[in-house]
Amino acid sequence: MSQNLAIGVLKRALIVGFKISLPFLLVTMIIGILISIIQAVTHLNDQSLTFVPKLLILGVMGILMAPTIIKQMIIFTETLFDIVKKITVG
Repeated sequence: MSQNLAIGVLKRALIVGFKISLPFLLVTMIIGILISIIQAVTHLNDQSLTFVPKLLILGVMGILMAPTIIKQMIIFTETLFDIVKKITVG
């Protein structure tokens, strides 16, 4: 396995990881900002007020995005298997 191939595989893995995690991170950031604004306006400083909505929304989002995440992982895994096949056969 050459160094360029290893770097290419690592690059693909990082890109897939970013594609999978970016929607969750963006939604978490937006929810956090909205809840912070609500807390600033109402002067409520309860930690569960930030944690529970994020947990619920990310849980629903995880269920809704599961097919997309699985599709991305299948594509990446098939790419890895193709690389392994080329290395072992060629």
